[in-house]
Amino acid sequence: MKADSHVKGVSAMKLKVSIVAFSLCVVVIWLVSFLAGNGTKDPHIIAEYKGGTIGEQEHVEYQNIMQFFTPGVSQQLTESEYMKKLLMEHIAYKVMEERGRSITQQSQTTVAKAQWDTFKKQYEISFSFNGESLQQRLSKLHLSEAVLTGYIEGQIYGSLYLKSTLDQKALENDYKLNASLHNYDMFDVSQIQISFKPDGLKPRTSEEALKRAKEVIAKLKADEDFSMLTQQYSDDPSLQTNGGQYLNTPIYGLDSDIKQAILDLPLRQISQPLPAESGYYIIRVDKRSTQTYEESMEALMNERVQAAYTDFIAKELSGLIIQMNPQ
Repeated sequence: MKADSHVKGVSAMKLKVSIVAFSLCVVVIWLVSFLAGNGTKDPHIIAEYKGGTIGEQEHVEYQNIMQFFTPGVSQQLTESEYMKKLLMEHIAYKVMEERGRSITQQSQTTVAKAQWDTFKKQYEISFSFNGESLQQRLSKLHLSEAVLTGYIEGQIYGSLYLKSTLDQKALENDYKLNASLHNYDMFDVSQIQISFKPDGLKPRTSEEALKRAKEVIAKLKADEDFSMLTQQYSDDPSLQTNGGQYLNTPIYGLDSDIKQAILDLPLRQISQPLPAESGYYIIRVDKRSTQTYEESMEALMNERVQAAYTDFIAKELSGLIIQMNPQ
């Protein structure tokens, strides 16, 4: 009898627990339905857009990322207009990342990690002005390398989306225009500079510099080594260490004073003394090539991506935003 009573007691207790659990489920379901029906939002959601939301902590992390890459923004985080702008930029970032992911099956993680590794190598030069190490700055902003790599990956996807919106005809026209200006011409050039004001030496008159330049040309035409003469005569220290060579360099990467001479000079021919603002040049064009449209495609698209982003912000973003509550 006692055992039977014990079983009945346990059964009754299980029944009560089941009833309580069921009642709680009903309350939860009713509460969710009520909140949804009344349009009440999660208090931690600070932005809602077509296709997604942004939570408060998520946006705090985004702010910290912005401070990491652009330290100057820290002073603007108390300005309401800037905070509104920053939240809109965060929404734009998420929308474009999602669209970028939808148009490619190729992971961008490896590319993002490579970009992050490159950034780390440049950190000491670009950002360590206050003596903070990379790890100290990450710790201060409650960030990790994984978070920043993820942000970079999102940027890559966003860029892929923007590039997919570019007009191919416009890109072709850009290429034709730049090609007509020789902006896609690449050169290997050997160069000696005779300066009017050589470092550590007495200034030269134009006549003295010209005489020295002609002396160099005479030796070059006598088949003396260009590299050796660069070390002996050139007043450009950067050229003395590499034999006077610029390799695979676009025309706009060379002195504009001698641009036309570089374009006109036949291959392997020694130039006459070329006057420039700083002195005289003696050059030899060793190689000349032109990038094709396909080879220039990435650069062409990159030039138009910023305009595409600005266009997205101005014309489409506001129509995607359902509500915002900048903190």
